[in-house]
Amino acid sequence: MIYAGSYTERTFVGQTDYTGYANVGPFIPYYICNYPVVSFCGSPSLTTDSFFNTERITHEARVATDSSRRWRLIGGVFYDDLDTTERTNFIYPASVDVGFQPNFPIPDAFASDPNVRDPGVTFFNDFLRTREEFSVFGEFAFDLTDTVTATLGLRNYSIDIGLTGQSSFGSRFPGPESAGGQNVDANLEGQTPANLSDTIFKGNLSWDVTDNILLYATYSEGFRGGGFNRNGTGSGPTDVPFFFDTDDVVNYELGWKSQLFDNTLRFNGAVFFVEFSDLQQGVLDFSISNVSFFDNVGSAETTGFEFETEWAATDELTLFGSFTYLDSELTEIPETLVNIAPIGSDLPFAPEAQGVAGGRYSTDWGDYTLFGQGILKYTDVRFTTLNAGARTKLGNYFEADLAAGVARDNWTATLFADNVTNEIGEVTAGAPDNIFRGSPTRPRTIGARLSFDY
Repeated sequence: MIYAGSYTERTFVGQTDYTGYANVGPFIPYYICNYPVVSFCGSPSLTTDSFFNTERITHEARVATDSSRRWRLIGGVFYDDLDTTERTNFIYPASVDVGFQPNFPIPDAFASDPNVRDPGVTFFNDFLRTREEFSVFGEFAFDLTDTVTATLGLRNYSIDIGLTGQSSFGSRFPGPESAGGQNVDANLEGQTPANLSDTIFKGNLSWDVTDNILLYATYSEGFRGGGFNRNGTGSGPTDVPFFFDTDDVVNYELGWKSQLFDNTLRFNGAVFFVEFSDLQQGVLDFSISNVSFFDNVGSAETTGFEFETEWAATDELTLFGSFTYLDSELTEIPETLVNIAPIGSDLPFAPEAQGVAGGRYSTDWGDYTLFGQGILKYTDVRFTTLNAGARTKLGNYFEADLAAGVARDNWTATLFADNVTNEIGEVTAGAPDNIFRGSPTRPRTIGARLSFDY
């Protein structure tokens, strides 16, 4: 029997430059100009002060039977209690010059900070998100023969999630009675807290063909938890949903693991078919809402295969590689206010092909070990999102890394050159504030590294 428990409390405080919002924020003139005449506008310099506090407690108790027996059982319970406080002050200094008064919390709405905000804080968010889970899990394995084992598992979960708080807008009039904005407590009355519960299953059949070859078949289910949208307006097709549900996955997999040629070659791989339902998609569309939200936007399928291999070609030379092929497509789109990519579109960040190939040479030279290594990586074309308005195609790219070094006893010295050809690959891209930006791969980087084991 094993018990494991944990307690975590973490606080983050930070500041960001928010000036980019001035490019798209439809209410910026109201906050920094002498609205509605708009004959004078102050500086569009904007910043945010953010505070996040996470408090989490977990407990798990499990029991396992003797692993050497023909039948084996693992079972237990899991509890997780998570509270997250999110507080962000949006500071527009020019708002003071055009007559904005100190911003008060909305009466009768939750506020982790009940105090009036400093001058210039024309808008703030103050939320508490809660998540409490209780799960029961178990897995039973039985050796049908000396070489064939069947495994069955399940997990029953019940998750209660909640959201409370407010988004308070500044005013040119003084006093708490002038506070405006979004009272999330009132908006979500009767909606929060909500319960997510289900039972997911797993099944596996494995066969030791020989001492060095294993074949297996697996069926498994999984999910990602849902949540609340703080800007939820309703449950109709033209409303920002109060709540987005879990998205679920079912996986069918056939695979193998092998050690061949006197254990000099390892070759593992699998073919798989995956079904997704109620896909979650984040959306930032100012024609719908001034803040981002999540929605369940359809179903999808992925068919593919993957393998990884490592070959000790000689005592000094090792060759290795891996490859993944994916054929993913959106198969169903429900009625939703989000403009989703058409049926048949690739899933986000799912390249059709992705691979790594390389080799490492190592030899002893007296008391020293000399080594060199080269790696070539390839990533195929991908798309950033299912949201048609923000969907961006990312190009394919190669990247080559080289390294050489020497080691002795407990130290290693390495010279390396990453991205030798200085290939500029696209990791992601988008234009959330009407300025298109791409995040590239790291440029050519040459350096030295010295490490010690102790």
